Amino acid sequence: MLKITQQKRNELFKRDEVSAIKEGLQTPKIDETKAEIAGILKKDAGTIAVKRIKGRFGSRQFIVEAYAYDNADIMNRTEPKAKSKKADAGAPAEEAKK
Repeated sequence: MLKITQQKRNELFKRDEVSAIKEGLQTPKIDETKAEIAGILKKDAGTIAVKRIKGRFGSRQFIVEAYAYDNADIMNRTEPKAKSKKADAGAPAEEAKK
């Protein structure tokens, strides 16, 4: 079960900044957490960006920090792009050959 502890509106980035606590035996999956936050906030799961899931040793509580954007276009412009491991791994090897 996910319980939202703090929700703050950031008008500059057109998003809601959410802090929540989730209880469980294992670290929650990002996709499951996105779906739960989307259900609570009544937004599309594609507009949720989970920033951090932090747990403490021996505790069954996990702190979740996420951003809920107004739409996917704003999210794509604001969120950093993920780097692919294949592209990064190939670049140093090509430079070494030269």
